[in-house]
Amino acid sequence: MHAMWRRLRGGMLLLVLVGGGCAPTFEPEIPVLRATPPRPFDAWPADPPDNPTTPAKVALGWQLFYDPRLSGNGRLACVDCHRPELAFGGPDAVSFGVGGTRSRRHSPSLVNAGYWAMHFWDGRAPDLESQARAVLVEPSEMAIEPAELERRLAASPGYRSPFGAVFGVERPGVEEVARALAAFERRLVSGGSDWD
Repeated sequence: MHAMWRRLRGGMLLLVLVGGGCAPTFEPEIPVLRATPPRPFDAWPADPPDNPTTPAKVALGWQLFYDPRLSGNGRLACVDCHRPELAFGGPDAVSFGVGGTRSRRHSPSLVNAGYWAMHFWDGRAPDLESQARAVLVEPSEMAIEPAELERRLAASPGYRSPFGAVFGVERPGVEEVARALAAFERRLVSGGSDWD
C-alpha cells in the first residue's frame, strides 16, 4: 500500500488530502488542503457560488466517498466504482450498481473532474453536485431513496457534528451529501509528473 502511494505521490496522481491510508474511518481528522494547486495548473477548479470549498467540507466528502450507507443495500460505496489505485476510475468495462445491477457505462476517472464542463459520458450533468445527486438515486447505481439516506445519516452520531458544522443542518439529505462529495472530488487533481 505504501509503495502505491509513493508512486502516486511521485507524480502520477497528486491527492491534496493528507491522511492515513486509503479509507478513512467514519470520523477522520480534517485533511490538510494545499494553499496552491499542484503544477501545471494555475488555479483550482472553480467552486459554484452556492458550494464554496472548505477543509471541513472536503473531509466530510472524503468520509462519505467511502461510506456504503449511501447505497440502497448499504453495501456499495462511491469508492467501489471509483478506485484510488485506478486514478479514481472503474476496473470493469461496464460498472455495476446495487445488487449487481449492470449500468450502461464504465466509471470514468474522477481525477481533474472539477475542471470539466459536463459530467457523465453523455454530458447530462452540468456540475459535480448534479452528477453526485443523480448517482445516489439512480436505480442502476447507488439506488437509495432520499428519505432513507436522510434517516441513515440522522441516525449516525459520527455525521451529526460534521454536517452541522459544514451545512448548519441537523438532518442532512441528498443535497448536502452531493455538495460534500463534489467538494472532495474538486480536490482530486493531477500535476507535477514527468508527463505534465
